[in-house]
Amino acid sequence: MCSKCLKFPFLTILSGVIALISAIIYGTTMGLAIDGFEKQINAFLSIGTSPIRFIVFISTTFLIAVLIIFLISSIISTIKMSQYDKSHSRVVRFFSSTFFTGPLIYLMYFTIFIWAILFSLTAIALGFYFIFISTTYIFCGLVDTRCFDFSVFLPVIVEKITNKKVDLTFCSEKKERLCSGKNNMSWNFIIAFLSCLVALMSLVHCLMILTNKWSRMRGKKKYFKRELQNKNELLTKLVED
Repeated sequence: MCSKCLKFPFLTILSGVIALISAIIYGTTMGLAIDGFEKQINAFLSIGTSPIRFIVFISTTFLIAVLIIFLISSIISTIKMSQYDKSHSRVVRFFSSTFFTGPLIYLMYFTIFIWAILFSLTAIALGFYFIFISTTYIFCGLVDTRCFDFSVFLPVIVEKITNKKVDLTFCSEKKERLCSGKNNMSWNFIIAFLSCLVALMSLVHCLMILTNKWSRMRGKKKYFKRELQNKNELLTKLVED
């Protein structure tokens, strides 16, 4: 009973599931954070909807697809490794073959590279948003019924940044949109950052497991080839005798 338990890839599945859940949390919270940040920016500058949410969605979907393939391959490979000398279906032979596992390793390297870039961008977005929301809250404490026209102080900077009409008058009607606690996206950015980090660490662990399995599969394949060759040589000698 215990030997059967040890053959089941608990750590492999755990790493894959953690990465999968972290990716889903990241895609959800980062999407909400970007959406809320866009609404706050649109209070001053009409930027519409940026393509960043779509990039996050595509990256998360790609990661989930790779992780599902990884989990299927890992479970089937474990079954094949524990019963290597028995016959299996074509599906099991394909997903557990070195022909399939080799490209999957390179795909995992590529996924880690993409996710590392995404993690760096998320860290930058988190830092930028903290600066933005901290500065905004400072002025939120000053605004009651008065209005501040920041375009008087920043006309040259505004002209250099964009050609669009920028409304830099900060009045009480904008206070609800910018200063309300429900519109503060800080926690969404923090959760997105942490989940992205956990997903990246789990991906690295999945890659280590995958490369280890690939090495074991190649070693076992060579071992059984030598065994078959020795048996054939022995059978040939017996026939000749």
